[in-house]
Amino acid sequence: MDNDNTIAEKLNPPLPPDAKQLMDKIKKGKILRYQIDIFSVIAVITAVLVQFLAYWYRWPWYSLALVIMLMRTSHLAEHNHAHLPIFHNRFLNESIGWLMFLNCGIPLQSYREQHVHVHHQHLGTAGDWTSPWTYQGTIFPTKPVNKIYYLMTFMVASMLECAFIYIKKPLSKSTRYFTISMIIVGIIMIALAMHDFFNFTLYYAIPWIITYIYLALASWKQHVGCEYTSVYTTAINDFNIDSRELGFNIGYHTAHHWYPHLHWSLLEKFHDTYLAPHVPSNYYTPIWFPLWSKK
Repeated sequence: MDNDNTIAEKLNPPLPPDAKQLMDKIKKGKILRYQIDIFSVIAVITAVLVQFLAYWYRWPWYSLALVIMLMRTSHLAEHNHAHLPIFHNRFLNESIGWLMFLNCGIPLQSYREQHVHVHHQHLGTAGDWTSPWTYQGTIFPTKPVNKIYYLMTFMVASMLECAFIYIKKPLSKSTRYFTISMIIVGIIMIALAMHDFFNFTLYYAIPWIITYIYLALASWKQHVGCEYTSVYTTAINDFNIDSRELGFNIGYHTAHHWYPHLHWSLLEKFHDTYLAPHVPSNYYTPIWFPLWSKK
């Protein structure tokens, strides 16, 4: 029987020889790594500003829907930023990470550990402690943990696992930057809570909890039910508008698994060129909101 490393290697085969040339097609910037990432910066700043304005001016409670909608886009920008930093300058990268943390409740450094270094290296196999198959009594990939239990424990388990990493590597860059972000964002959060605890709870604490549950739900929807027999059967793809044009192409999830550091704007091209003929039809979700989608 294949061990975890053998399975992971099978699910992460070498990229097609010319695939890396796709990155040459994006216009590079002097401050931004790629000019198109101005959309990511705008998404994050807009989400942070609306969230703060809703808190400061005590907008009606139903404004929470707008905050959460913008927060999802901001988190997807953080997802992409964890894989491929937005700026050339490290300070700018860390600074926008603080804004993402303040908005979504997820430290950039922890997300790198959890998502980039663990999930994408192991893709649900035994080494992937973010997956629903590493709980007691589960069998990969046919028997995941109970869905509700997974949604409730996903972020708690991730926080504890990341804490162990930082404790064991107290002098690493990741631990240092994590500590700095915790201090900066922590001070801001304490100040906001002391100023107006009710609106802090409404526009910060509750959206953070929703983000944590959303992360677990997204992981479940994208991976549970997959056969994991090859790179083509490791993820479910979603071509609805919220997961394509409005979601930084996160819906091209099989492409993202195979080439996790490919820029989000190129995932459609990579999928159409290298994956479309091979991905089974049942690895696509129904398209309810296509809008101008070509699929």
